[in-house]
Amino acid sequence: MIAILLAGGSGTRLGRDKATLRLGGETLLQRHMRQAARAGVQRFLVIANPGNVQQIKADVAATGYRDVKVCLQEGLTADGAALTGLRRARAVGSVFVSGITDLVPDDTYERLAACPSPIAVTTAVLQSTFIGGMLTLDPDFRINRIVERPAGGCPPGAWANIWVHRINGARLVRELTATLADLGYYEISMSVLFARGHQGTAVPVEQWVPIKTPETIRQAGARFGLAVPMEETTA
Repeated sequence: MIAILLAGGSGTRLGRDKATLRLGGETLLQRHMRQAARAGVQRFLVIANPGNVQQIKADVAATGYRDVKVCLQEGLTADGAALTGLRRARAVGSVFVSGITDLVPDDTYERLAACPSPIAVTTAVLQSTFIGGMLTLDPDFRINRIVERPAGGCPPGAWANIWVHRINGARLVRELTATLADLGYYEISMSVLFARGHQGTAVPVEQWVPIKTPETIRQAGARFGLAVPMEETTA
């Protein structure tokens, strides 16, 4: 089991790098690593960009985890970062693919690991319009597809696509990798897997904050009870 952590985003809207954002005494990347380790992950593959790779390496070293590789993403998008990680992961039995952009509860990775479906996706019900992706679900939380950035945003009451995903099975990981290489878009590739009959289940969380603006950093601190240094909210 390996965690592919996508830490190469530029944080354009936030005005600073997200993965190295410090909340409650740890960076957002370190938080995801700690949470994944709770689920039994011992191997980490961190995808960085040229602007943050040195700081990422320093933050990774501070965690004490031994089996960690940091590499530069290929291409300029998160889709390219995901493909970089999946290609480098190679033959693994189970993989987490996580965008380091969100705060989720500490047991999230554990709950995904325990989900019996081949694909497990973190979700939360939206309280307001969200510029991002959402899931279309059956009543039993089986996923039909991922709808990325619909016109007008994802509406309140919809189920968000939170990019903390778990894909189980080496053959399925290879299929996702090949599909992503062919199509170039991660969410569309996941929807193709669902259309082919691979079962995906949404795993809801009560608390979730997508880090997009200085205000969302303050919200994250309040909702999760984390100390937020003043400089982190004044980018």
